[in-house]
Amino acid sequence: MRMEGDDWEPISAADLSARVSEEAKELTAEDRERFETWRAEPGMRASIFRSESHGAESVYVLAKVGSSVLFFDDVEDEFAVGRLGDDGLISSPGLAGELRSALQSLSLLSTA
Repeated sequence: MRMEGDDWEPISAADLSARVSEEAKELTAEDRERFETWRAEPGMRASIFRSESHGAESVYVLAKVGSSVLFFDDVEDEFAVGRLGDDGLISSPGLAGELRSALQSLSLLSTA
């Protein structure tokens, strides 16, 4: 996680798109189909609450099933899942690693 004084910058839409394209090459046909079915509107954003000192941060949402979302946590540099509230805030975010693992986590979360 970033700390005070770090030179961290949010991921750009172009860099995220390139990362998703690269990781999508490792998906099974079934996972690719799920991802395309669940894919969120391009550029969809939501917020996650980091801490009192860092506050809320905007993240890119890549897939959505009901209120469950898959997003990219650019501070941790990995994909994650959580539940999206009506207020646009993702609750109970959980890191999931690679895109493939995140899709599997989203599948489990959406049926829970």
